[in-house]
Amino acid sequence: MNEEKHLIQVEVAGKSYKLWASPEEEADMRSAAKKIADRMAVYKSKYAKLNDLDTLAIASLMFVMQMIKEKRSDTSKGLVLEIKGLCDRLDEYIETNVKD
Repeated sequence: MNEEKHLIQVEVAGKSYKLWASPEEEADMRSAAKKIADRMAVYKSKYAKLNDLDTLAIASLMFVMQMIKEKRSDTSKGLVLEIKGLCDRLDEYIETNVKD
């Protein structure tokens, strides 16, 4: 499905950005901007001396760390499934080819 992109305006760290987005991308961009704003607000409330750039940097770091952990977890799940499959194949081989 070819979705046409349109110009949207998204605010991040107090600055407005005009970006081209499909309807699906627009929802994701707005959601991401809200999550960034929410995370920045948490850091601002904890550390009053931080400016927008500092809170944006910390929020970005935390989001990327979360993405890395999730990717590592997904990779681990894939490896576990692959190992289980190999174990099943090994069990089948032993049952059919190894005599007591």
